[in-house]
Amino acid sequence: WFEPRWAHHARFSTLSREVLTAMNDLLQRLIEFHRTARELAATRALLAGVPEEMRALHDEFTAAKEALGALDATARETRKARVAAEGAIGDAQEKLSKFQQQVPRVRNQREYSALLTEIDGAKAEIKRLEEQALGALEAADKSVEELDARKASFVDLEARYAEELAAWEARKPGVAHHAAELETEAERLRAELPRPILAQYHRISEKY
Repeated sequence: WFEPRWAHHARFSTLSREVLTAMNDLLQRLIEFHRTARELAATRALLAGVPEEMRALHDEFTAAKEALGALDATARETRKARVAAEGAIGDAQEKLSKFQQQVPRVRNQREYSALLTEIDGAKAEIKRLEEQALGALEAADKSVEELDARKASFVDLEARYAEELAAWEARKPGVAHHAAELETEAERLRAELPRPILAQYHRISEKY
């Protein structure tokens, strides 16, 4: 029933070493799980996007494509405005023609003055619409010219981007395979960790 002091200390020291070894092993597994989880997240993000080395080219291509789309939309709108103005001119000219045909049929000075006022108004409207149509025509020509110039400069950029994209698509299966390996490894390490430790780890990860 009596245990010498040295024996007690030896037993305590052995127990302490076992506890420390177990804690160290647990910590190492947690660190390994953390590294694997981070690499898996980065690999998944890579698969969902583009590699960092082609990020600048991707952004340049995307911006150029959006600019082309905006120019194309502007060109369509200016063409519509020109067509609408030309149609309005036709309507106004038809209206003027009807007024002019009524001149021989006027019966007094009052009717003649009123008809002249309508004719002058129709002529002024035609002039306004012609100026509007001319402006729309100039805007349409300018937008088409700018669109054609952008398309010409876009050809080289599109070719370079297609080449880089093809190279990335060829790499993707290998990256996806690596992601699957990391996922398997992360599941294995997760299974070796106590649930309370995992729960605390996830709380800290989400917070920081």
